[in-house]
Amino acid sequence: MKFELQRLAPESEFLGSLDNTALAWLNAHSQVTSLAPGDLLLEEGGDERAMYLILEGRVLVFRKSKQIAVLGPGQTLGEMSLIDERPRSASVRVEEPTRVIRFTAEHFSAFMAHNPAALTVLLRTLSRRIRADLEIMSRDLQRMGMLAHDMRNCLTPLSLVQSFLEELGEQRFGDRELGERLATNMSRITRLGENLGTLIHQSLDRVRSLEPEPQRETFDLCGALGETLAELRDQPPLRGVELGFEAPNRPLVLHADRFGLQSVLQNLVLNAAVAVGPGGTIRVGLHADGERVQVEVTDNGPGVDPEIVGDLFVVPVSTRGEGTGLGLVSCRDVIEERHGGRIGYREDDGKTVFYFTLPRTADAR
Repeated sequence: MKFELQRLAPESEFLGSLDNTALAWLNAHSQVTSLAPGDLLLEEGGDERAMYLILEGRVLVFRKSKQIAVLGPGQTLGEMSLIDERPRSASVRVEEPTRVIRFTAEHFSAFMAHNPAALTVLLRTLSRRIRADLEIMSRDLQRMGMLAHDMRNCLTPLSLVQSFLEELGEQRFGDRELGERLATNMSRITRLGENLGTLIHQSLDRVRSLEPEPQRETFDLCGALGETLAELRDQPPLRGVELGFEAPNRPLVLHADRFGLQSVLQNLVLNAAVAVGPGGTIRVGLHADGERVQVEVTDNGPGVDPEIVGDLFVVPVSTRGEGTGLGLVSCRDVIEERHGGRIGYREDDGKTVFYFTLPRTADAR
């Protein structure tokens, strides 16, 4: 094992901090354990006081059903139990044939007394892991906020359906126009249910810390965006707003996350509607150029405060009292992270333009 420790030393911050005498001490006082895939090395809530160094293989660190890290040769785990006597805060499962060195609390104390440099390395490792945990928590909270924002937008049409049903009670069922409106609203309810089902599924995946699988499908982007705009026209923020749509007179077929792209357009148009108010104008344009497709939402509102332009799509910002500012962050996630596209903002001849581009081969990730 001595030669294994020396081989791993250049790749391991912990082993790299030790001289040959310390490596020889580890070789004489440590116990090597072989593990098979599926074995549980550590269990959340356990009270074992021991630390492990991975010689070969790979292990998965997780808390409940949430993945925290994947560790490999030269990396250490379980250090906290030797410093803090509280129960284990996470479990460790073996992913492939693995061999580890086990340090008991007694061995740890004796070893560190003569190798303070190694203790500094362990404290640095613990600090990085704590920081990483905090970053993960922050991202998870932000993503849940994005989903809540999109859910709220999805629920808005329900108020329209409710108003229609109230009106329905005051009219005759034999009215042809009424029948057409009933069919339209029933279709709206069906799509709303599908959208909410997708969002709920993604919410559960986020809670489990799994990357939600976009609902990939092959579809006509012109038709999908036109369908979204048709539904938006009846929403309260669009009342009194002139909404136009320019698109090629031929299908633009993509294999992508249809619902995600429709949500992006919905966010951009609703933001524009709030900015322009009644009497304002919004133009949505869809253009195809070679291998890319670009969608633009242009409005004649007052524009974006220069102080927050740099934070658009990066951190939650909002100029509305009741807004969360999460919509644009969610849009960036859909366009750039899931589709490899680009989303941006510019001022064009006194008008505000939010746009996103997608590769024609936009296969949702």
